[in-house]
Amino acid sequence: MKKVVLFLFFLFFGSIGFGQVNLKLDSLKAVLAKLPEEGMSFGGDTLRVNFYLYQADLLFFKNIDSVKILTNKALQLSRKIIWKEGEARSLSKIGMWTAGENELFQAVDYFYKALLIFEELDDINGIATTKRSLGDCYSLLGNYKKAIDLNIESLKIFKEVDDQNEYVDGLNNLALAYHDSGNYIKAIETFKMGISLINRHKLKLSEKYFKINLAISLSKNNEIDESIILATQLLSKNLNEYNKSIVYATLADNYLKKKKIAESKKFFELSEIEIKKMGGNNDLELIVAEIGTKLFYVTKEPIKENYYLKKYHALNSLKTKQDSEKRLKSLQFEYENENQKIEIGFLKSNRIYLISILSLIALTGFFLFMANRKLKKQKNLIQKQKIELNESNLFLEIKVNQRTTELSAANAELIKKNFEITEALFKGQTMERKRVAAELHDNLGSTLSALKWRLGALNADALSLKEREIYESIKTMMGTAYEEVRHISHNLLPAEFEKYGLVGALGKLISEINQNGTLTFEFKEEGSFENLDKKIALELYSIVLELINNTLKHAKANMGLLELKQANNQITLKICDNGIGITTGDSFGKGLDSIKARMKNGNVKIYRSLIWNSIVEIRHINHQLN
Repeated sequence: MKKVVLFLFFLFFGSIGFGQVNLKLDSLKAVLAKLPEEGMSFGGDTLRVNFYLYQADLLFFKNIDSVKILTNKALQLSRKIIWKEGEARSLSKIGMWTAGENELFQAVDYFYKALLIFEELDDINGIATTKRSLGDCYSLLGNYKKAIDLNIESLKIFKEVDDQNEYVDGLNNLALAYHDSGNYIKAIETFKMGISLINRHKLKLSEKYFKINLAISLSKNNEIDESIILATQLLSKNLNEYNKSIVYATLADNYLKKKKIAESKKFFELSEIEIKKMGGNNDLELIVAEIGTKLFYVTKEPIKENYYLKKYHALNSLKTKQDSEKRLKSLQFEYENENQKIEIGFLKSNRIYLISILSLIALTGFFLFMANRKLKKQKNLIQKQKIELNESNLFLEIKVNQRTTELSAANAELIKKNFEITEALFKGQTMERKRVAAELHDNLGSTLSALKWRLGALNADALSLKEREIYESIKTMMGTAYEEVRHISHNLLPAEFEKYGLVGALGKLISEINQNGTLTFEFKEEGSFENLDKKIALELYSIVLELINNTLKHAKANMGLLELKQANNQITLKICDNGIGITTGDSFGKGLDSIKARMKNGNVKIYRSLIWNSIVEIRHINHQLN
């Protein structure tokens, strides 16, 4: 009942036949076609929202996908035109179909959002109906105390505003919450109160839905005969396939409890026929599977019993896994307990004769029976605890796997974001290098060149010897400064690097150094560098530039070697010279510390050989290729 009749939204729409639905939908579409275009008028848009929601009501049990589209349209339009009432009603409707799909926590979230808006608007009816819907969700989630409290709060509001229809409707919800909590006496009392009010005030609400729920609660409270009478009367009513299946299932369960197997089988089969007519329904099939398991256990038909037991397992795993397996185990012992009760009754009825004939034997037998019963209970308790432990372990394993998957996905997303940031940083650095190089070359270089040209325009012959020395010194410094600026702007991001890549840029650099004549470098390269990642290429070029500059300034060498190799996912860079070598603490050594700090995926090694007094070897591993 908890997942079927207990889910009460059908009370809002159950009286609308599918023929009526089609007629009303056609009328609605005709009216919508005549409305002004969306956004043309506030009045037209609010009417459009109302039509969307009414269409959703009509289609609630016919086409749930259309219901989703319509309610989301209503919500978006309400928010667009800033219509709070429409937004709250749309959220409430979305909560209804979300709950219908058993997404209960999400449904509770929608209902609470709707409730906040209704309270802000002081909409009494909206507050009451939303609290009632929240009560339904909490009942399905197993929080029966909260469900009952919310339904009582809702009833108080409807009573204060004297809304008899909604008040009686709320009684049904409250009774369902009592039923779910196992308080069948209160459920029966509340259902009967609702039926009485429907008849007394001649309300439009259909009492047959109350009676269906009442029949189930009576059955659960072991008031079997009254439940059978009520369910049999309901079969004469105009019931749809859904409700017929519930009534047949209730009768099948009642007759099974009365040990009337033929009648139980008859109504069991009728219930299955109605479900097939509907095209299947998981909630109803779950109830029927439970009854089938018990029925064929009693009739000792193990193949059918096993079939329905497996079906029950499969369907119930879609609902509440922990509760389902506990209930399944209880089915296996239910009729054993009934048989024990029969045996106890037999012993009681014959106690006088047994005591008078063999009192001592009877007393001994009684104690043996009780001891055996206690052992069975202990065995059943142990078995139940084992099942609960297995369920807990399975649930925990599922949660751990889910969390691991979530963390892996989050980690992958972080890696992706980090890569994107690195890419963006590299692009920004490259652009800045180009800009700075252009500024140095175009602006500062041009200025220095102009100054040098202006200085050259002076008549040096007219200067004194001292002034001429100063003039020549300034002219030389200007030339040196211009060459330095040109050199720096070129090395920041040489054109060869952009055009020919790392190897081309290094070749051009070595060629320029060799033209000076003071130091001769040999350049050797081995392997393919065409697909080398640009970030790594620029990093290696910068390192080579820094090491060669240090060699020129400090090594006092006249020969050098630049060697670049790529093999087995590793790049090896060597810079050798025949100078004075590297000593700890000098400026060259400090430059190496800077290079070591920049190497994230590699290492730096410094040594000498018979030929070279200084060898700096850099190995860059796990390099990325485009």
